[in-house]
Amino acid sequence: MLKPFIVFLLTVSLTHTSALGDELTKESDKPTGNLESAVTVTVSANQSAQRLADIKKIFVAPFGSGEGVEIIRDKVINRLLKSELVVVDSANEADAILGGSGQTNSHSGLFFNGSYASTYTRYAAELVVRLTGKGHNILWTDEVKSNWFHKRSSASAGSNAADKLVKDLCKAINMDKEATQISCSNAAGAK
Repeated sequence: MLKPFIVFLLTVSLTHTSALGDELTKESDKPTGNLESAVTVTVSANQSAQRLADIKKIFVAPFGSGEGVEIIRDKVINRLLKSELVVVDSANEADAILGGSGQTNSHSGLFFNGSYASTYTRYAAELVVRLTGKGHNILWTDEVKSNWFHKRSSASAGSNAADKLVKDLCKAINMDKEATQISCSNAAGAK
């Protein structure tokens, strides 16, 4: 038995030229008697990375101008180089751009132990990032905060934040690759 349903039809016509010079066009044709409408998407040949699984080359943009964020960016690049991704020096060469903002935080205080008092400083780093494809579509976002570290510099906090960020990104890419393989194998096996 067929259940009744409501169909909403939306006609969209959009042309946009991105900052990278790529022309994006989306059109929806009027339905021709059936319930499905044809959708045409025109994308230039150099526009890739519409999914996380498509990413091969990545550009890491600066995370702002706050204290300590440049070293965090360098640590992220170093960790990405150890992954299967290729890190490039130009956004034009990349399939996707990792950017956002970051900061390092410090907290100072006094520690009392009986008659002995000392000062301490703890450091933490925080990143809020997004991975954007060349079509300016956001493919992935993450917020990472390091643990607090009792060191004389924020280097350990930056390392911890970079580790967490790259681990999260690689996990998301691998999950998308697995989902792509599963859906492709399911489609191949379907009759």
